Amino acid sequence: MKPYVDTLVKNDWTQANAEAKVKQLEDAIKKKFPAATPEFIAKTMTAAINTLTKSKIEVISGLCVGFGKKQDSNNFAKMKAKEIWDQNSTTAVAEKYVVVDSAGAVVFELDDKGKQIKDTHGNAVPVWADNRQFIDPDTQKMKNSRWGKALGENIQRDAYFIVDGKFVRAFGNFDVQMGHEYQIFGTMSKKGYITIPKNSPGVKHVRMLDDIVYWKAVDTVAQKDDLAVPLGDVFDMAKNKPVVTKGTVTAARAAGSSYMIVITDETYPDGYMCFAADEALITECESLGAGNEIIVIGKTGESVDKETKEVRKNISVYGFASNPESDKVAGAVRSLDDVLYS
Repeated sequence: MKPYVDTLVKNDWTQANAEAKVKQLEDAIKKKFPAATPEFIAKTMTAAINTLTKSKIEVISGLCVGFGKKQDSNNFAKMKAKEIWDQNSTTAVAEKYVVVDSAGAVVFELDDKGKQIKDTHGNAVPVWADNRQFIDPDTQKMKNSRWGKALGENIQRDAYFIVDGKFVRAFGNFDVQMGHEYQIFGTMSKKGYITIPKNSPGVKHVRMLDDIVYWKAVDTVAQKDDLAVPLGDVFDMAKNKPVVTKGTVTAARAAGSSYMIVITDETYPDGYMCFAADEALITECESLGAGNEIIVIGKTGESVDKETKEVRKNISVYGFASNPESDKVAGAVRSLDDVLYS
């Protein structure tokens, strides 16, 4: 097994960790395939070690504090390509916003019967292409192997975890619940983001924290993390910026297909509207009521009033932590509904 250990060590593994991983893999193969020949074991070990060294996947422990809605990460690029095509199809072809065949003809989307798909105006829909010649447009050192090829569907979400005492954003196609700890199989960038690639195991559930432990964990990090700001400062933040803030719930109700909670504090007494970012969070939000002290994890948002043109700021809620002590106050307020509204 020495060659496998040496391979891992050459790829920045410590000797001890490499030896432990090789033994773990060997034991697992023998257990899963008891009739395996030495040749099969050797080939499987080689393939497994190659997977480890090429993927650079780490096992990161994290506490999930919120998550966004799953969506196609290529949507923006597709909308941009459509915009260019609608303005000038010649430009769209020249700048590789659409896929063309070997003869230079535009390729159009087809249905399962081989017929061209039409848009609402009856026009054929091109196959939108990845027009990025370089992955890194600033330095232009990494060529994009997908340049001019079809923009496929890349479903993923972003989520927030507490990792090593910090709020960390993660990207990938995975399912989590706030208040639960996970092993995250991904890579940590120099900027502090986690990417969970398609070839990784994703996330593995470890345990669910009770309400008191969860609140203390989130509150401790929120007191020192760079993402955490007073509620009054959120109004001046740009759109789509990650934010963590604390406030007291003054109202909570359904809002169309989402759920709205209004929070306030001494820095912003008017109250700030917050909307559940994913349908899976609605049930969690329904547990909140007037008097709940919560820490909200999410992104800044804004909308424009159609009549007054007034810009209205809000927060897209990825998750929250509720102070268990404030649950007593919220419960007391709910018990007074018959008095309040009679």
